[in-house]
Amino acid sequence: MKHSILFTALLAVFSSGIANATEILLNRNPPPPPVPRILSCNQSVSFYILPVSATIDETELTVYFDTSVGIATITVYDEWNNVIAMEELDTDSGISLSIPSSDWEAGTYTIFISYENTNLNGNFLIE
Repeated sequence: MKHSILFTALLAVFSSGIANATEILLNRNPPPPPVPRILSCNQSVSFYILPVSATIDETELTVYFDTSVGIATITVYDEWNNVIAMEELDTDSGISLSIPSSDWEAGTYTIFISYENTNLNGNFLIE
């Protein structure tokens, strides 16, 4: 009985944290070339899917990598271009990085993620 109550409590805590996270839209800089239109069923189209995503909640900014991209640098700037956080992640040995954000002031922030020859950025708001 104690185990089922503890499991239910932990599930509620983890579920509430996941539900409140906001995904940050990441843009490739420079943007990839436009995807050609499909004119017939015999043609193939290639497109670029980012192997990285980022979320922000009340306590932390989390960056996730779907695949290994080597060393990635994650930098967060405030609206006055001050560096708030800078971290490196070796994606060969880890796929996610969490940066505490609970002490950041309200405002607009920009995240930059760089790896190999790829530069990504996205904006998010802390209220």
